[in-house]
Amino acid sequence: MARFFTRERFGQPQVLAALLLLGFLGQCFWLLIRGRQPLDVDSSEIFRVQEGLRQWRGESIAGTPSIERLEGLSSPPAEVEANQGYDPNHSPLWYLLASSALVHWQSGSQLNSIRDWGWLARLPYITFGVLLGASLWYVARRLYGNAGGYISLGLYCFSPVMIRNSTLWFAQPEIGAAWGTFGAIFTAIAVAHTLYAPREVVLWNWRRILLLGLSLALAIGCQFSLIILVPIALVFML
Repeated sequence: MARFFTRERFGQPQVLAALLLLGFLGQCFWLLIRGRQPLDVDSSEIFRVQEGLRQWRGESIAGTPSIERLEGLSSPPAEVEANQGYDPNHSPLWYLLASSALVHWQSGSQLNSIRDWGWLARLPYITFGVLLGASLWYVARRLYGNAGGYISLGLYCFSPVMIRNSTLWFAQPEIGAAWGTFGAIFTAIAVAHTLYAPREVVLWNWRRILLLGLSLALAIGCQFSLIILVPIALVFML
């Protein structure tokens, strides 16, 4: 544990990066509180949360036809209705993430409750936004030094587009797919560094290999079209 908390791992660069990320987090919460009222939760978000909660409770599989789906409370999006009740673009993981912060909310299945506590459904995506910023800083710093890391993270943290997407302010929840895509590409490059290394080094690198699998699962689970990441990652590795 003492080796983990070293000056190299937690020094001035990490502190400054954390301050920038705190600024990003503050802007997200400000927009969440001031930019949109809780009653502005649209029907697609209510549908997403309700589908996820039903799967968390073992009642049905999110994004598939279900007799437990309560008609009139949340109508499915047009692409789901056109596909006989199946979501053609997202896996159940997409719905589980949307409702993960509401799992322990006792009356989360009620429409009024979801509207009153709709901000909870956005917390996972704000977390993804912070993690994507941290990942961007880490990679930029490795490639271009501290200055490159600060510039990249500064542009990210004060980008209206990233703040908007992280808080779902009139935006679809695709920030998780973005973080998974970023992680898949750069982790694939990191894994490729040890393809021809001694066997002991490859086995020691199991954490990067696991992270690569999790990144691909997050990206493709949130957006099926990102299956294209698999051949792209293989090209980078080769």
